[in-house]
Amino acid sequence: MLRNQDGSFGVKAERKKVLVQISAQLKQGGYRLQSVQSLKPKHVNYLVERWQEKGYLLAPLKTDLAM
Repeated sequence: MLRNQDGSFGVKAERKKVLVQISAQLKQGGYRLQSVQSLKPKHVNYLVERWQEKGYLLAPLKTDLAM
């Protein structure tokens, strides 16, 4: 978050909101990440499976994650 300063205040706020939600979902799944650098494919796989179970469309999620 601190490294990527691209975008307006609104874009930055939305990016932060998405990252906080992802962090909360990983905690609910039993994952305790020390930092973003600790993110591994198993964490991403968990999130994708969770989102698919909830019926989220992955194309909009790819757009959200690309912010």
